[in-house]
Amino acid sequence: MVIALVSKNEQGMYQPLALQPVDWLTEQVTSVEGIDPDGVTSLATGKDIRGTADGLLVEEIWEQAPQMQADADRVRQRVSDFPLAISHTRGSNL
Repeated sequence: MVIALVSKNEQGMYQPLALQPVDWLTEQVTSVEGIDPDGVTSLATGKDIRGTADGLLVEEIWEQAPQMQADADRVRQRVSDFPLAISHTRGSNL
């Protein structure tokens, strides 16, 4: 199953009012009986993987849906910095 949300706002998806429904919808889908929560991929479940001097750092893209534009901007930056996140969570144009 694929569920896509589209934002027609000129700022796109990377704004709190667009990302909050992604978080809510992800919670709803993962709570459906018969759906493996580990098999659900969205910005709300995505990981940000970065190389460090000590190895790899793996963090959630967010712990809760962004409430402020600065938080949404950080999500946008994390996604654009990690190409695998882009290919698994959204289309190719930022």
